[in-house]
Amino acid sequence: MLDRFYLMWSDRYALAVLRDRLRQLTAAGLLLIFLTSCSIPRVSAEDRLFLNLSLDFLGQYELPQSSFEKVPLGSISGIAYDRSSRSLSGKPGFRFYGVSDDPGLDAPPRFYTLRLELNSSDPEEIGIGEIEVEGVTFLKNKDGEFFSTGEVYPEGIVLSPRETVFVASVGKSDRRVPSSVGEFELNTGKLFGSLPLPDRYFPAEIDSEADKDEPRGVRDGRGFDALTLDPTTFSPDGLDPFRLFVGVESPLLQDDDGRSPGKLRVLHYAIADRASLLVSENFYQLDGIEARADSSLVDLVALGKGSYFLSLERSGGESPQGGRFFEIFSGDATDTNRVVSLKQESPGIKPLRKKLLLDLAEVGLTGGNLTGMTNGPHLPDGSQSVVVVSNEEIGDRVVNQFLLFRLVEN
Repeated sequence: MLDRFYLMWSDRYALAVLRDRLRQLTAAGLLLIFLTSCSIPRVSAEDRLFLNLSLDFLGQYELPQSSFEKVPLGSISGIAYDRSSRSLSGKPGFRFYGVSDDPGLDAPPRFYTLRLELNSSDPEEIGIGEIEVEGVTFLKNKDGEFFSTGEVYPEGIVLSPRETVFVASVGKSDRRVPSSVGEFELNTGKLFGSLPLPDRYFPAEIDSEADKDEPRGVRDGRGFDALTLDPTTFSPDGLDPFRLFVGVESPLLQDDDGRSPGKLRVLHYAIADRASLLVSENFYQLDGIEARADSSLVDLVALGKGSYFLSLERSGGESPQGGRFFEIFSGDATDTNRVVSLKQESPGIKPLRKKLLLDLAEVGLTGGNLTGMTNGPHLPDGSQSVVVVSNEEIGDRVVNQFLLFRLVEN
């Protein structure tokens, strides 16, 4: 009797186990059919190199031409964020520096202290509420004398951790004013020092027949413009070495083949207490679609994530000026420090990798002269802000426009 019961129980158990296995196999088969019927997006090896970033336009603010302490504001050609300080007046807001050189206004090269106030704490309605000029600092040479009009042509500015600002000047070869990157004391504007630059960035001697056949150096008024500093290398006392990057606005004369999109160079420096060392140089290719003779690299922002940057390019031509943001990866780019010319195509030279983030035309922003970009304060939702400055001549006035963006890593 017990044996018969055991056999009946065993048969039922075996049948139940068999039914469970059949259900599992059926579910697995259905899942396999579902997965194979769906199109799984393929991610290329190059795409995996990039961060998953998005850039959203939040709004703009117009700062018309005005005067501060009888000094005309003019056009702001570069902007930098001071993350360590609030506004000078004590009003709500964040401190920025805007560099300006407007020979037509008969004012020495200078940078302004600006107060930027956000207009809302609601992440969905955030924008620029107000921008106010709070101070002006004139650039001076090492002797403490003001630079005269036309002696330097500042276009880019970045704040360093040792209470100085680096200012990039595009130069004017027709006036024998070389392109340069100077370091100035933040409080006085006095020249502290200058970055050592390779000879290839300077015009060749005019009495050399060989150099007449092979011109070199930056283009007239198209020298150093893009300027950024790696925020992860800031130290509280400013004594630790930090990394600085500077790029030319347009191709060097020896790199321009007249056919390809602009072939630019970006320099990477290590700035120490007593010396500045050129670490490497990389090849930056302007966007192939928009590259024209008057297209250029406006600015760079180091993202503080190793080899990643944000770049802003400007395109010109007969149509209204436009701009494009790109994510840049420099990890596997070739060091071009010993490359004499980029005219010839060379598969062995890897440029900085680029990925399009945002075309300003997509958000209805065309026209205006894009001049500078910087990272800004964190927004109420914790995301990183990016501030862009452009200017436009309206009649006899210069209007500076500030554009606010949200940068998010998804």
